Amino acid sequence: MDINNDTVSEYPRRTGTLPPVDTQPAITRPPTVAVIRGLRATDWLRVAAWTIVAGAAIAVPARLVPNDLFRRMTPTRPQDYVFWVIGAALTGAVLGLPRSVTSRTDAAAMTGGLGTFLAVGCPVCNKVVVALIGVGGATSIFAPIQPVLGVGSLALLVWALRARLRSLSSPACAVPSP
Repeated sequence: MDINNDTVSEYPRRTGTLPPVDTQPAITRPPTVAVIRGLRATDWLRVAAWTIVAGAAIAVPARLVPNDLFRRMTPTRPQDYVFWVIGAALTGAVLGLPRSVTSRTDAAAMTGGLGTFLAVGCPVCNKVVVALIGVGGATSIFAPIQPVLGVGSLALLVWALRARLRSLSSPACAVPSP
């Protein structure tokens, strides 16, 4: 039995030859910018439509836009508008872009949109919050954490958008062209 002591085995304290190394080239993805540039006009229209729907679904009940359907007991803050615009745009982008069959980004987008709604809404008008911690708790506990909730929601939406764009750039999950 001929043992070559110059090579190292994959097992400690054993000498011998190493198994051959697989030298297949790695699968590369196109950069995110190339994926965005490759979107069709119908994709952009779908993103715009979902952005408008998400923006209205957040702004009307939170009374960020004046309407006769809802009342707001606390004044709107400047950060409410920032969270609303960015949250609606990200939600629209995630929901409007083409998706793979096994995508979990829809649930993340809906959760991020709900978090954005909670972050911009009137803390006293939120019946669940008032039922859980009362009106005093809504203004002293929930209102101060709304900006943190807004940042967390936007982070979740950014993650969902990044995951959606990565799924579009995956060679194994290519979106069929019409």
